[in-house]
Amino acid sequence: MGVQQEIERLKLKFLEQEKLQRECEALKVQVKMLLERRAKGQLTLAHHNLFFSSQSSDESSVKERRKWSLKEDVILIGAWLNTSKDPIVSNEQKAGAFWKRIVEYYNASPLLVGTIPRELGQCKQRWARINDLVCKFAGCYDMALREQRSGQNDNDVMKSALDIFHSDQNQKFNLEHTWRELRHDVKWCSTYLEKEKRKPVDPVDGEGAVPEPEERPVGVKAAKAA
Repeated sequence: MGVQQEIERLKLKFLEQEKLQRECEALKVQVKMLLERRAKGQLTLAHHNLFFSSQSSDESSVKERRKWSLKEDVILIGAWLNTSKDPIVSNEQKAGAFWKRIVEYYNASPLLVGTIPRELGQCKQRWARINDLVCKFAGCYDMALREQRSGQNDNDVMKSALDIFHSDQNQKFNLEHTWRELRHDVKWCSTYLEKEKRKPVDPVDGEGAVPEPEERPVGVKAAKAA
């Protein structure tokens, strides 16, 4: 083989190797692109799953935190009053059955058609809050009535009661609509009065205390602290 032929053979071999190298580089680029696409696809899928998981969690939280409207409060109060006045339910059945009846009564209301039904725990918790705050406000209102002066009307008494409640509880009373539903109901009033009787007697306010009607009490807590 001549020198010229050997040179040509080496050139051809070099070109083949150069072509193979370019193909390898192209393959590397393709592999990189495929890896990037796969990573992007997994990220999208993960984001998709995270979105729906978060959405489901948010929906659950919204359901738990769903605020009670004035209408729902009134319907719940009606459910409690009607169920508590049933002698069979109130006297012979356990608390679980009692509250089950209340929830059934509440969710069956035609005024709630199209709304999400409330669960037993939600109704029970809401009633406990209503009953607690309304009982406290009823005491403030009774005090305001005792302090009512000549010339003062119902609005003046209400304002005074709200002021006393705010002074005692460090919060505004925002359940006036529930108080108006309960204040004249015999069943609730008897429950409220029984609760008041069970309260411990403060030595300062006991039988030996001397009342001072001339001075206007600023609130139950303030009166006890004096």
